Amino acid sequence: MSEHGWESDEWPGIFEEVKAADILVLAGPIWLGDNSSAMKQVHERLYGGSHLLSDRGQYLYYSRVGGCLITGNEDNDFTNRNNVHDWNLMHLAWLLKDAGGVSAYGNQRSGWDSGCRFDFDTPTTDDRR
Repeated sequence: MSEHGWESDEWPGIFEEVKAADILVLAGPIWLGDNSSAMKQVHERLYGGSHLLSDRGQYLYYSRVGGCLITGNEDNDFTNRNNVHDWNLMHLAWLLKDAGGVSAYGNQRSGWDSGCRFDFDTPTTDDRR
């Protein structure tokens, strides 16, 4: 945001860490029944990078695992009990990494942009009824 007049912007450095991670867990408080404004800003900044591609030509967030924990201060036992989801995230990340990520077949924007529909029939102008 520094290019828009803000004094500083830590997001570019944080985003480099996000891009290097196999797992991203967003955790924050609940305020008046909704997640915090800071958490919403993180979601918006992540969405701002969702159009970027990996070196495999896939969207940058493919082959990564994400989780979100939004909780209030009154449910500490609930939060602790449900931390088992962290184990599930780690297991899924390990499976993806061991498999070499999500297959690039059918998941490369350049193929879709050039008209390839992989196992689907490529529509023609006659098909627009």
